[in-house]
Amino acid sequence: MRLSELLAICRREMAGVRDAAPGEAEILVSAVTGIPRGRLFLSMDSDVGSPGECLSGMIARRVAGEPLQYVLGAWDFSGREFLLSPDTLIPRPETEGLAERAVAALQRSPMARPLALDVGTGSGAIAVTLAAEVPAARVVATDISPGALRKARENAERHGVAARVLPICCDLLSALKCRGRFAVVVSNPPYVGEGEWHLLPPEVHDHEPPGALLAGRDGLSVLRPLIAGAAGLLSRFAGGGGILAAVRFPAAAGGLSGPRGAGPVRRLEKTGTGALTLDIFVIKGGRRLSGACRVSGAKNAVLPAMAASLLAEGPVEVVGAPRLRDIATFAKLLGILGAEVTHDGGGANGREVLRITPGIARKVEAPYELVKTMRASVLVLGPLLARYGRARISLPGGCAIGARPIDQHLRGLELMGARTSLSEGYIEASADRLSGAAVTFDMKTVTGTENLMMAASLAGGTTVLSNAAQEPEVCDLARLLRAMGADIEGEGTDEIVVRGVRSLHGARHEVMADRIEAATLLLAGAITGGDVTALGADASSMNAVVEKLRRSGADVDCVPGGVRVRREGPIRSVNVNTAPYPGFPTDVQAQFMAYMCLGDGFSLISETIFENRFMHVAELRRMGARIDVSGNTAAVKGFPALSGAPLMATDLRASASLVLAGLAASGTTEVLRIYHLDRGYEALEHRLSSLGADIARVKE
Repeated sequence: MRLSELLAICRREMAGVRDAAPGEAEILVSAVTGIPRGRLFLSMDSDVGSPGECLSGMIARRVAGEPLQYVLGAWDFSGREFLLSPDTLIPRPETEGLAERAVAALQRSPMARPLALDVGTGSGAIAVTLAAEVPAARVVATDISPGALRKARENAERHGVAARVLPICCDLLSALKCRGRFAVVVSNPPYVGEGEWHLLPPEVHDHEPPGALLAGRDGLSVLRPLIAGAAGLLSRFAGGGGILAAVRFPAAAGGLSGPRGAGPVRRLEKTGTGALTLDIFVIKGGRRLSGACRVSGAKNAVLPAMAASLLAEGPVEVVGAPRLRDIATFAKLLGILGAEVTHDGGGANGREVLRITPGIARKVEAPYELVKTMRASVLVLGPLLARYGRARISLPGGCAIGARPIDQHLRGLELMGARTSLSEGYIEASADRLSGAAVTFDMKTVTGTENLMMAASLAGGTTVLSNAAQEPEVCDLARLLRAMGADIEGEGTDEIVVRGVRSLHGARHEVMADRIEAATLLLAGAITGGDVTALGADASSMNAVVEKLRRSGADVDCVPGGVRVRREGPIRSVNVNTAPYPGFPTDVQAQFMAYMCLGDGFSLISETIFENRFMHVAELRRMGARIDVSGNTAAVKGFPALSGAPLMATDLRASASLVLAGLAASGTTEVLRIYHLDRGYEALEHRLSSLGADIARVKE
C-alpha cells in the first residue's frame, strides 16, 4: 500500500471521531509507518506495507473517546517524547513553563550537585527534563501510583538519566519528611475541586487518573501541606532554595501560609528561603475603555526580518521592533550564528531599533536548546543554506496549539537542489548553490513561503512560488529583501517570483504594525462597550476582523493614523471560520470567542488552521461562558454577563482572550501564567491601563 492511500483511508475513518482535531490523521499515520510527520508529504509514493489493522485499532479507540495521547502511548514534552499509560496524566504544554523555571533555578544553585524533588511525578516528564537539562542535578521523583512510577523509570531510561532520577512510591506526607536537602521542589499537583470534576472535558474525566487531578473540595488539599512544609524541604544555602508549584486558583492559594507565620505562599523570606514567583494579571472588570494606544511592531514580521539579515553583507536595522521574549531568543540564535545584535531606542519618535551586524557564521547550527522554545527558529534554514551552502537545524517539536510540520519547507528546498536528511532530531541540509525552481505548496504556509523567498533571493535563476501565503508579514519581508537588493515581485498574491542575485547588502526597514495586537486592542474596546483607537494600525491588513466587528454591531472607522472602534448597542452574535489570509486569522480566534461569549445569540467558531486551539474554552466556562466544542467547532451561546474568576493561560492567544474576558466581566479576574502572553505582547497591561482598564501585573 502506498502512503497516500493509507493517509486517505485514515482521513476517511477519522471523520467519525467526534472531537478529532485537524492533523490527527497525519499523526496516526506517522506513528504506524515510522515516517516523521514533517516528511509525510515528501513520501506519498512510498510503499508502507499493510499497517491497516494497527491503524484501524487506533482509530477505534479514538472513536470511543480515548485521548490521542493514550492511543499513541507517548507524547511530547519540552521536545522529548514520554511514554504514557492510563496511570499517568497527559503532559500539558503549559507545564513546560513550570519545568523551564525549575531548570533555571537548578542552574542558579551554588551546590555542586544540586538535588531536586518532583512531587507527584506521574510520567516523570518534569523529573527527566530537570535531569537532562542540568547534568549535575539529581532528582527524587515521588508518586503514589506504582503504575505511574513504572513509566517514570522507563522514561528516565529512554532519555539516559536513570542514574540521576530516583523514583519513590510514597504519599505527600512521606515526601515531606525529606528535610532541608533540596535546591528546588517542583510539583504539578492535583488541583481540581470535587465540585468542578463534572466540568472537565469527557476525555479527561473518563480517561485520565482521578487521583492525579482531584484535590479535595477546594482543589487545595495537596498544595496546602506542600506549601506549609516548603521551608523544611529546602536546602539552607545562601540565597535560599525555591519551591515551584502549578496553582490553578491563585486567589485561593494566596491565603496559604508557610510554617511559623512565615507569610503567604507568595513570600517565604522569614523562613530563610526564597519562593520563586511568576507574574499574574489582576483585572477588575466592568470599566469602559476609551482613548488611543499605539500598536507595536509585528513580532511575526520582525522574526523573518532577523532571519533575512543572515543573507546580508552589511548591517540590517529593523525599526519598531518590540522587546519580546521571542525576539530576544532569536537574537541569541543569531549570536550563535556569528551576528552582533543590539536593541535600543535610537529610532524616530523614540521607536526601538534592532540592529543586526552579520558576521561569518563558523557554526551553521540552530541548537535544540533555542528551537524548542520558539518554532520560528526554523526560518534560518533557508538563509543559511543560500549563503553558506549548509545548515543544521533542530526539528521543532509539538507546541500548545499543535504540531506544525515543515515538510513544505524541505520539499521546496529539495526542488531547488538541496540535499536534506534527518539525523538525531536535526534537519541537515546542504547545496553547492541553490537553483531556481517552480515550487507549488500543497497547503498555505507562511513560514514556508518566507523561508523559500529568502533562499531563492541568492539562488541561481528564477524561482516561482505558487499557492504562496499572502499574509501582510510575507509582504513586509519582501519589502525588506527588495531594500537589501533582492529581485522579488508578486507578494500579496498566491504566486511570488524571485530572481536570484549574487549578493545582498544591508538596509534599514520600518516593520509593519502588529495586526494581531491591533485586533486585540480593538476587541478590548468593543467588548467593554468603549471607544478605542489603535494608532498605527492598518485596517487593510485585517479586513476580515474589521468586517466581523462591524457585523457584530461595532462601528469601525479608518481615522488619521489608525483604526477606531466604538460600540454602544448589544453585541450581535456572528459566525467565524479561521482561514489563511485574507481570511479570519487564527491568531484572533480566541479573542473573538471571548467577545462572542457576550453576544445576543448563537455563534459558531470553526478553527481550520491548527489543532488544540480551543484550550481557552475551559477557562471561559469558569467565568460563566456557555460553550460546547465538537471537533474543530465551538458553539457559543451568548450570555448577558461574565463573572470574574481565577484563570490559567495555556498559550499566547488564549492568554489574550482571558484578559479580554476579564475586562468585560464583573468582579476580579486573575490570569495565571501570563509568560505566554509576554511572548507576543509588549507590556499589554500598560497599554490597556492607558485606555482606562483596571489591570495590574503582580507576583503570584
